[in-house]
Amino acid sequence: MKIGFTYSYFKDGEVENDIIALQKEGCEKIIQFNYIKGERERSLLERIKDSLYRDDTLVVYSNDRLGIQVVNFIRFLLELEGMGIHYKSLSEPCFNTETNRQFLVICRNFIDMKDSVYLRDTRVGLAKAKLKGVVGGRIKGNYDKVAARKAKNMYLKGIEVEKIVKILNKSRATIYRYLNREGVTNCYRKSILIDQKKDE
Repeated sequence: MKIGFTYSYFKDGEVENDIIALQKEGCEKIIQFNYIKGERERSLLERIKDSLYRDDTLVVYSNDRLGIQVVNFIRFLLELEGMGIHYKSLSEPCFNTETNRQFLVICRNFIDMKDSVYLRDTRVGLAKAKLKGVVGGRIKGNYDKVAARKAKNMYLKGIEVEKIVKILNKSRATIYRYLNREGVTNCYRKSILIDQKKDE
């Protein structure tokens, strides 16, 4: 099914022209999203993908109707391909992933090159930092002390770890780490004994 897309970020006249062009293209359904101030590009793209199904073709009047950066646009096309969804731009004929498969190959090579540059720059940066004595990662001894105290108080009151996990919305491993940091050293051993009794 051909699914048209337009975005109300543009002027009303442009949106109307888009709809006319998409109808002429034979789009059985036209999605029109309203502009949301502060909406991230990824959120917009997820909203678009949620409206599509396998073997659909997303049709736009022009690529700029998506209103996203070039790199994110290319990644979006590759994501659509992975979902079995085609893409077509009425103003840019080469952007037709159903008939121009070579274009997707170029897109994939471009993204691989971009990612390799990011990876190389990251490794160079880490190497330079290491020479300067800068160590990455979480600062040793740094943790959420407020949550840790709450976990300790609840644990000492006899509240089970599983309940503390739900109350503080933390993982079980994090709660045990908090308790150990707060000086509760026998909590892990006790939990093992309790689990063994449950199994029996």
